[in-house]
Amino acid sequence: MRFPPPEVMATWPEPNYIDPVRRGNESIIIQAVLVALVVLFVSIRLYARLAITKAGIGLDDVLIVIAAIVGLGLTAGVILAIHNYGWDIHVWDLPPKDSITSRKVSWASMLLYLTSSSLTKISILVFYLRILVEKKDKLITKITLGAMIIYYVVLLIVLFAQCRPLPYYWEILIAGAKGTCLDEGVHMVTAGVLNLIFDLIIFAIPLRSLFTLKIRTTQKLQVISLFSVGLIVIAAASIRLYYNVVVFLQTYDVSWYGYVAWLWAAVEVHVSIICACVPSCRAFFASWTVRGSSKNRSGQGTYPSKPGGRSFHNLDAEEDARLTSVKMGSMARVEAGSVKSGVSGESEETREGVRVQMEVLQYHEGVGDKRGGVMV
Repeated sequence: MRFPPPEVMATWPEPNYIDPVRRGNESIIIQAVLVALVVLFVSIRLYARLAITKAGIGLDDVLIVIAAIVGLGLTAGVILAIHNYGWDIHVWDLPPKDSITSRKVSWASMLLYLTSSSLTKISILVFYLRILVEKKDKLITKITLGAMIIYYVVLLIVLFAQCRPLPYYWEILIAGAKGTCLDEGVHMVTAGVLNLIFDLIIFAIPLRSLFTLKIRTTQKLQVISLFSVGLIVIAAASIRLYYNVVVFLQTYDVSWYGYVAWLWAAVEVHVSIICACVPSCRAFFASWTVRGSSKNRSGQGTYPSKPGGRSFHNLDAEEDARLTSVKMGSMARVEAGSVKSGVSGESEETREGVRVQMEVLQYHEGVGDKRGGVMV
């Protein structure tokens, strides 16, 4: 914690403990909306995995559920601190009696943010390991996953060990309290920079495979757009990092600017969870699209087509003449090769054409389509 020098405190106005200037209710409203969206998207993801793709619950699904629960705890803590402990007022208007509790909530919120954010990234990387089949992509994903786990463990240790004893973190404001603390600003800003780097790497990992997919351009754009929502997370993490620099290194009015920093921390956490669910949720939305279109076309796209599973005709009506069948898949892989590709290790399926299996899209191209598949 940065203690303001006497000359800075001398410039502060008289404290107003009765009716201080407040930020407003924007943070509470935004976080309430985000919580509702998180619950909705996580529910759709689980439903799609269990009822539509019949894939069952995977480790990435379990991790994202835990991340969502922890994220809800973060939102509850931030809203509580804003409402009761002055996280939306100037530091000179913060009653001394609330300072200690405010520091306790701050420490708990950092723990919740770190856990939810890290679990979401780990969940996405586990998801990548399921859908990426190129050895190079898998290797990069595994290295990133290992580094992400190390990042989480190290920051967890720093969080618990930054003050000795730990209660000194919030007792530091009590006269006569004894203890020592690390420079909070250094490790918080460093952690923010590393967090942003991980976001960039996670966003970039699948891009090469997605851009080289040999599928219709409109479908390729659809798939790429599902993964491009991660740009929103990168933007939120960048803004949060900026305000962390302000709070920990530039200003002493930590409660006033910390309000914005914690708002963007909550936005980053919840948007990350939503973005992690988007690819799996496409099965749900595609099923309703096909269900609706099947009502308008006799003899095509029945839903479901057979007991124990759901099959879909082409998601794009213009491709009916080219694609022989379309259905949602429980695995996400692309087996590369065509009848003329000459790629070693071709299966019986690839001799018939190029088979693309993804949780978001599965189709089978006939032999007449000369375009080869690219592994994703």
